[in-house]
Amino acid sequence: MNTLIGLTNTDTAAYSRRAQTTMSNLSRLRWFLLVWGAMVACATVVQAATLVQEFYLPMPEPQLYQGLSTIQTTGVSTTQNSIYSVVVTGDGTVTYYDQWEDGYEINLANPAQSTTQIWGDGNNANGILPGMINDPAGIPAGTVITLTNNVPLPRNPSTILYDGRDRIGSTKALVVVHAGWPATPGPVFAGAVSVLSTIDYGNTYISPVGQDMTNNLFRYVGLFVMAAQDNTVIAIDPDGPGTNTAISITLNRGESYLYNGGIKKGGRATATKPIQANLLIGKINGNYAADWFTLYPLESWDNTYYTPVGSSANGNTAYVYLYNPNTNALTINYTTRVGSGSFSVAASNGVFEFPMPATSGAKFASASSQTFNILETVAAKPSADTAYNWGFTPVPQAALTTEAVVGWGPGSADGTVNGNPAWVTPLANTTVYVDYKGDRAGPLTDPNGNKYDTNFSVLALQSRTIFDPSKDQSGMRIYTVDGTLLSAAWGQDPDTASPGNPYIDAGTTVLPFPVPTLTKTATNFVDNAPAGLSTNDVIKYTVSIDNKGLLPLGNTVVIDTPSGNLLYATNTTTLDGVLIPDSVSPPYFPLATPGYIIPVILRAGNSTFSYQARVVASGVVSNSVNIGGTTLYSQTILSPTSGASNQCVLNFTDLNGIGQATYLAGTNVFVTLNDTNYNTSSNSIQLVSAIVRNPARGDLEPITLTETGTNSGIFRNSSGLPTSLSGGLAQQDGTLNVAAGDLLTVTNMDAAFGDTCTASAIIQAPASGKVLYLSDPSQALDRVDPVATGDATTTNSIDI
Repeated sequence: MNTLIGLTNTDTAAYSRRAQTTMSNLSRLRWFLLVWGAMVACATVVQAATLVQEFYLPMPEPQLYQGLSTIQTTGVSTTQNSIYSVVVTGDGTVTYYDQWEDGYEINLANPAQSTTQIWGDGNNANGILPGMINDPAGIPAGTVITLTNNVPLPRNPSTILYDGRDRIGSTKALVVVHAGWPATPGPVFAGAVSVLSTIDYGNTYISPVGQDMTNNLFRYVGLFVMAAQDNTVIAIDPDGPGTNTAISITLNRGESYLYNGGIKKGGRATATKPIQANLLIGKINGNYAADWFTLYPLESWDNTYYTPVGSSANGNTAYVYLYNPNTNALTINYTTRVGSGSFSVAASNGVFEFPMPATSGAKFASASSQTFNILETVAAKPSADTAYNWGFTPVPQAALTTEAVVGWGPGSADGTVNGNPAWVTPLANTTVYVDYKGDRAGPLTDPNGNKYDTNFSVLALQSRTIFDPSKDQSGMRIYTVDGTLLSAAWGQDPDTASPGNPYIDAGTTVLPFPVPTLTKTATNFVDNAPAGLSTNDVIKYTVSIDNKGLLPLGNTVVIDTPSGNLLYATNTTTLDGVLIPDSVSPPYFPLATPGYIIPVILRAGNSTFSYQARVVASGVVSNSVNIGGTTLYSQTILSPTSGASNQCVLNFTDLNGIGQATYLAGTNVFVTLNDTNYNTSSNSIQLVSAIVRNPARGDLEPITLTETGTNSGIFRNSSGLPTSLSGGLAQQDGTLNVAAGDLLTVTNMDAAFGDTCTASAIIQAPASGKVLYLSDPSQALDRVDPVATGDATTTNSIDI
């Protein structure tokens, strides 16, 4: 369900009543990580949820005015129209809102101040979800809460408003956006940024652009820094490790500092404790030319980025700025819809300006795999003013998923027109599905059974704009069902918008929605007589949840459902190798309904359960597992049987079954299995499944092995599994993503007899060679003149 909710500062008095609420001591943990997954109400009762996310709202209005009035020295009012958008990503969310004006709560999960509100706990006395008559027992996924204030300056802290420095905590993932503009001149001087949670803070931030660049747009570059902990010491060096002396400031949690102009490319902030940072750029008195950016800490920089926003068809160019912090020149390979190539970014604070093609996204990758930074300006001419200008920070490839949800995304300031669409580019040709309000209530049904509103066939790296007919993209859910990854943004479209108000000169990154990968395997752990899977055997199950997205996962409910002829072996369940307690009542299995809550899975992290169960009756032994109410992977084991087992033999091979220890990247991988146990019919061809994995890339691809004859007992994937250095970025998309040096593995478990076969092979880099024809008898190569003799034989040179 997606609910759009708005609250202005005139509504705050109605929500100021408080009553203390006691929560589990688990909520005292200060990790505050992002979360994913639907939590059923009964699971909430069984296990108290942890507060796993915390935000401090950045760029407070007094400092924002200071920067904007420096860029535009006249005509900027002291009243800031501020918008804070919060998108709820998981059912059953409870959100805590802590006002800075009367000091922060000591323990946000157990508030003591009357101004602090709890939304989603079902208790009207401590706050009601904005826009609702009664506070719900859990906020539904897709709910968009928009908090709007006119913040007058100077700021009087005795007036409670929704504004910068406020603090938000939550039991489920939130996507938070800060946007706004001065009341005068209005949204033509607007900006917006995605807000990082405290888990994404870092200790070092570097500006990829600066006032020492020749572009008019960077005549002003200011840096905001904000602390999450008391006594955070921050050194700001405006020109990086150069000649200027760094200033040192000490901030307590929720405090912010603006270095008001003078930041050069490579300028940096270094802190003793994690902080967040934002950039404000603009042209001095340049007809309201200014952009806001979210900066990402140095430790999260990557070597490959995608952008979904191209230049407009009407000639307003988008520019990508690539910054090289390394001491060597950096070669960047780029790919767009119109071509590919490379360019060099100078060493030590070098910046390259790349003009985007019209209606095309782009990929930028470091040839040497060294990290770099990137930001993009849209319709902001480097040498002149423009009627449209905004900017955002593209997301690294490693953080992309198959789904994106727009936070605050209006088409205009007054809702009368729609000039700010969502922008999306896929990494491969695909169908993009659009659920306008994220409510899964549209007229159409996707292949997974979910309701949606419309879809588009989109080519790889095509820049597609998507407009909600309601003229508001807030809460829009954009996704694929074939594993294709997406890059997305929200912002003004120069081909659609017109100069001036009410169009909004602003845009933001759309953060990838966290989409975990769930797998399950089984082995015959104890093979009691008779040989093979039979009654009284003990099966060991392994359930693994991988987080491939940008956002950490938390409070994820895992429910496992064994079949009736399995009996759980008590005290055998482990999580990441640590024994977890059984439930207090039958069947005692910790993963049985209502499920087990994993508090945290960090981004690029993994959580793995294992447990044992005994086969107590014949029949099909089956098992499935789900997270968030959706079964993502299900494994069925064959019926218990008796008889002798023939050990399987599994190998990586070529098309003819000859063993291969290595493959060139980009070639097809073949697997051959020799196991007569699978030859259950002497007069028909049998099929066997196996899974090829590349742990280094996090990719796995199921393959089907076909018996080579009606009674051979030898099985092979005759068409081969394609591999690619650049494609196959999603699991189970038919192509295995590889890189030179990666170790591939393949596994097949004979479920009927409990034996498991594995094999491995190494990926080599593609070799470049040249066919040589030499007629000089003194050369010890191919000395035959192919033209004169019609000779078709060749000799190849060594690898180049």
